[in-house]
Amino acid sequence: MWLNYLKTALRNINRSKFFSLINIVGLTFGIAAFIIIMIYVEFEFSYDKHFKNADRIYRVTLDMEWSQAPTQYTAIAPGPIAHFLATEYPEVIAGTRFTFLDRHYIEYKPSNFPSSKKGFYEEQIMAVDSNFFKVFDLIILKGDPKAMLTLPHSIVISKTLAEKYFGDENPIGKILKMDYDQDIVVRGVMEDIPPNTHFQTDIIASSIGHPSFDLDNWRTLSLYQYVKFEKNADVDSFNPKLEEFYEPWKDHSDFRIQKMLDIHLRNDRIYDFAITNDIKIIYFLISIAFLILVIACINFMNLSTARSIYRSKEVGVRKVLGASRKNLIFQFIGESMVLVFISVFLAVVIIESFLPEFRQIINTELRLDYQDNVFRIFVLALIVGLFSGLYPAFFTSAFKPITILKGSPKLKGGNILLRKVLVIFQFVVMVILLCGSGIIILQMEFINN
Repeated sequence: MWLNYLKTALRNINRSKFFSLINIVGLTFGIAAFIIIMIYVEFEFSYDKHFKNADRIYRVTLDMEWSQAPTQYTAIAPGPIAHFLATEYPEVIAGTRFTFLDRHYIEYKPSNFPSSKKGFYEEQIMAVDSNFFKVFDLIILKGDPKAMLTLPHSIVISKTLAEKYFGDENPIGKILKMDYDQDIVVRGVMEDIPPNTHFQTDIIASSIGHPSFDLDNWRTLSLYQYVKFEKNADVDSFNPKLEEFYEPWKDHSDFRIQKMLDIHLRNDRIYDFAITNDIKIIYFLISIAFLILVIACINFMNLSTARSIYRSKEVGVRKVLGASRKNLIFQFIGESMVLVFISVFLAVVIIESFLPEFRQIINTELRLDYQDNVFRIFVLALIVGLFSGLYPAFFTSAFKPITILKGSPKLKGGNILLRKVLVIFQFVVMVILLCGSGIIILQMEFINN
């Protein structure tokens, strides 16, 4: 029976090529837009979740209160705070501190081929304490995580940077020159930090000897500090404990802890290095994605119901020959499903073709992971097929054979009203989206100029 439905669906699609093409094109672009936006949204929500126990990592922040100025909600904290929290409070199992160094010139001069030296200016170099890898479990490819940062002038570099400077050589123990005069030793190689991480760097340097990391230096406000809580810690009650913690800034400041998972999307702190976005923008994009998909489905429904009059004789003949309404509903939904699955396939082709350009536009590494998304795309196709085809199927299958034999059936008042509502809704949403797009384009031109 199902094979017969499929054959009938393909036959009708082939018979009405122009109608099928319009429906396929509309659904294809609607589904493609929906999937691309949702890939971006999923990427934004995935920030920092790749860290083990990410929900137990918090950043220590400082609220600076001034008598004649508004409170400053900062992302920095005095030098020793993370170390002392890990020492004084048993629920804190590890604490780490880091800062970002200025742009530096890094050079590698092989001892056996001095003329083949390589030098580059490197941005975003991180200076960290020796507990960094106890909090952030980055993947270490070479070297001992417990010892890599315990010596001065030691660095850990990314896999990409190791290949840039050393090619196929083993970088461990190699000496690089920083700013032409300072020797730094490569103690480890890490996997490239994933793009969905709120901090990005290719060089992690030991902080030994850096004055800001002095455990007696409470006056320096240049460090970013993180703590990891034990599994069953009552984190909600930890902020009041910070009020008891005394240090030189205490008279006009308050410590707070901020979820690491909130830094990217729910963050309004100043003096922050983090790559951030606004959760409101993400919710807005989700709304846009669903509106685009709904418009595509409504367009399909309107075209299908408009064409249903031309299939009334087919419905009448099938009913006279014994077909039940349920059989006809399954047949029409099957036709919708075939069109939707064709549209999904074409949408995936468009996405794969457009993603490289989209990545350049938003400067973000996005990709369609089939291993994780095949089932989701299949479910999406089923939902769109049912949503798009259910009303036309019920509407078309409701024609009575006697009415059809007497002449062409006419739309009843309720059906006409519903079609008008769907058309009006479709055009209203499209006008809103076009106006919104125009405003965004004008705003971007204003910012750029």
